[in-house]
Amino acid sequence: MKTKRAAKRKRSIVLRVAIVAFSVYVVVSLVQLQLQFNAAQEKLDALNAKTAAQQEINAVLEDQIQNSDEYKEQEARKQGMAKPGETILVEIPND
Repeated sequence: MKTKRAAKRKRSIVLRVAIVAFSVYVVVSLVQLQLQFNAAQEKLDALNAKTAAQQEINAVLEDQIQNSDEYKEQEARKQGMAKPGETILVEIPND
């Protein structure tokens, strides 16, 4: 009978050690994943900030372009307008 109890006790101890080892492994893995997630979140925040700054710069540049005389002239030509004294020639393709 003592051998059966001793064997049960050994199995119980081995099982407990295995459960503790697995629990430690799971906790360490979760901590590593959380650290990776935090690092990725910081990168995302930095990229979002860069994107917002670039969008502001683009908006300013777009405004400057649209207010330039050259842009206004291009848009007027697209609508068929001409400068005083200027003649517009339209090419008609041959069939």
